Amino acid sequence: MGLARGGLSVLVGIAASAGLTGFLLLVEGACLWRTVLDRMGAGSLSAIDPSSRPRLRILVMGSFFNANWYRAHLIPLATSEAVAEVRVVSGVAGEAIRSVCWRVPPAWMRRLAGGNLSRGLMAAWQTLRWRPDVMMGYFIFPNALLALLLARLSGASAVYQMGGGPLEIQQCGSCSENTFLRRALPRFPGLHRMLMRVIGRFDLIVVRGQSARAYCRKHFPDTNVEIVTAGIDCERFRPMPEVEKRFDVVTVGRLSALKRVDVLIQALARVSRHLPELTAAIVGEGPERHNLERLCESLGLAGRVHFAGKSDKVELILNQSRLFVLCSDSEGFSIAMAEAMACGLPAVVSDVGELGALVRNGHTGRLVPRGDVAAFASAIEDLLRDGTALKSFSERCVREAGQMCSLPAVSRRWTCILRELAARRRVPARVWSAPASSKERGSCLL
Repeated sequence: MGLARGGLSVLVGIAASAGLTGFLLLVEGACLWRTVLDRMGAGSLSAIDPSSRPRLRILVMGSFFNANWYRAHLIPLATSEAVAEVRVVSGVAGEAIRSVCWRVPPAWMRRLAGGNLSRGLMAAWQTLRWRPDVMMGYFIFPNALLALLLARLSGASAVYQMGGGPLEIQQCGSCSENTFLRRALPRFPGLHRMLMRVIGRFDLIVVRGQSARAYCRKHFPDTNVEIVTAGIDCERFRPMPEVEKRFDVVTVGRLSALKRVDVLIQALARVSRHLPELTAAIVGEGPERHNLERLCESLGLAGRVHFAGKSDKVELILNQSRLFVLCSDSEGFSIAMAEAMACGLPAVVSDVGELGALVRNGHTGRLVPRGDVAAFASAIEDLLRDGTALKSFSERCVREAGQMCSLPAVSRRWTCILRELAARRRVPARVWSAPASSKERGSCLL
């Protein structure tokens, strides 16, 4: 039985590798075709002056199941002065957002073609019918690669949103959350090299912080790389002095193994030896919840750690807390962390990914080696004991989170980047402000 399963796994891996190879060759072919057209003058478009304030049509491809996540990314993009309209091709429709239209494949198409293929067909149809100026994909496979393919076929600009940081493509995909890439890339190193070459064909790669930008500039020197963080609604996530503090520590996120909430609980157990009145809140759901509750019981924390589950009042729980802690083994730019800091909570976080983009050690929080229970416990206890430091950290958090991550700040960043992209890639940008026609509008709120 084990041998049969092993053989099946090999066959699946080979099939995945063959499929990815064919897709990458198709993308390379489309890029070559666009290059030939441009050199012949048949596919070239005249450059535009950014000072003419162009407004672009943007087609976005991604899986947007978490409302907090897509709000943080789509609202600042759609409200940019450089954007006329955003259409989102996704497996499910999200909530109504001004200037955002959701395009979801019909149920019969999803049944016949599956999720990814049906979204690809919908994106192709929207490209033909709507003629977007910019094709944008979140995460490399399949969304960003499909965006690149359609952009080269249509003449639009291609943008790769590296939502998960370099882990999406490092080590032959072995660290990627994408199951398909984990099966396909490690078996054939040459396939990983092909993928890296194709990524270099994008007009723009958008990352969340300095470490990801440094990685991309090293591996894709001819591609423009820009930093754009998620946007935070600072009217919702703000300090509420009238709210009484109930929790010393809070964490917010999916209760999965990657988030290492077990490290937080072990650190809290250490801190409670010296601060016996310590209380904490854990906001979120996930497969690890039962194990984490059992761990709290075994460490004597059952009465002092509150599992809040999912909540639509996260801003209230944050304001009821003094300190935000995130112990993830891997993280891009944490929206939950930025929201907590906008509420005035200093952050104690793992020194991974782009968490250091907002948390400055000894200034707005503490960066701790990942998985180091003793270091987390020490940082938490030090801040909770030092009321003066906690207050000064809190004031800086509110100021710096607003400057970097507020919706208007991120929207202005998008405006600069997209106008530069329009001039550089010679897309047929429109200087217009008229809404889509009633027939085209669909679910779009204008």
